[in-house]
Amino acid sequence: MLLAVRKELETGTPIHMVQQKLMANGTDQETAEKMTDMAAGGVQVKCPKCGFTYLGTIRFCANCGSSLDLS
Repeated sequence: MLLAVRKELETGTPIHMVQQKLMANGTDQETAEKMTDMAAGGVQVKCPKCGFTYLGTIRFCANCGSSLDLS
């Protein structure tokens, strides 16, 4: 299941949306948060414009299109 979460994060799905999907399928909130944190490997990036959080390798926000390259 962790691999499936990682794959979804790699497609550019925001972390909170993956958590919501897990909870809709019966996972409690704490476990959903832990799973996404583990799947992201602690490397996350937050959109400076809308605040959505993504896997650290994602370069553009799926919500507002802003660049996530904060370097």
